[in-house]
Amino acid sequence: MTSWNVNLIQDVFAPNEAAEILCIPLSSIRLLASIPHVPVRWTALVDPYVKVNYDASFKSNASSYHVASSTAAEAQAAIYGLNFASDLGFQWVEMEGDSRAIVTKLLSASSDTSEMSALIGEAKGLARNFRDCKFFSMAD
Repeated sequence: MTSWNVNLIQDVFAPNEAAEILCIPLSSIRLLASIPHVPVRWTALVDPYVKVNYDASFKSNASSYHVASSTAAEAQAAIYGLNFASDLGFQWVEMEGDSRAIVTKLLSASSDTSEMSALIGEAKGLARNFRDCKFFSMAD
């Protein structure tokens, strides 16, 4: 690209912003060329599966949901996701969260003895209600 698409810039931005953008010489913009290409890992699900992504945020001084840690908050988010999938009548579910620790506990055949054993047990119980329920970590 050697010049701005003037019409596009003027259509998208306010006149004063467009004027400022159009004053920037494109030759000075080398940022995009220096960003390495990262391959995309996403693949389409095979019918009849649906994917449920879950995530939680945690503030140590907020107690509105009564969870003890950020990891427990992730476990609670998994439970909410499982309930959501069940309420919608899905039977084949892929659950994806960003806590490898929670996913490891959910995939484990042994019983959990951590501070969140009740949450892990509840999530495992909910997962058994589906014809198939798989757990994945975004970190994998």
